[in-house]
Amino acid sequence: MIRVIFLHGLLFLLPFIAYALFIIIRKRGSVRDRSQWSNDALTWLTLGGLSLAIVSFIVLGVFGGAPAESVYVPSRYEDGRIVPGGFLEPGEEPTAAE
Repeated sequence: MIRVIFLHGLLFLLPFIAYALFIIIRKRGSVRDRSQWSNDALTWLTLGGLSLAIVSFIVLGVFGGAPAESVYVPSRYEDGRIVPGGFLEPGEEPTAAE
């Protein structure tokens, strides 16, 4: 779960990072100079970051995860051990703890 949150956070920040690199490459001032970060630029960067994050949520929802026919088996406690849960293919039986 932390990987997914990190991925979407990085995708949101990507336009800001690209703009900061653009300012550095142009050598037109410091990245910390507030005049480089106008309200118009911040608005477009925010919209771009939100667009990337939303598209990645949609792509992850459509193409990620388990197949629709799979069955979720939750984690369980068996013979003194925790058996991790997961998705099973149709007809597949959960394995016992080793």
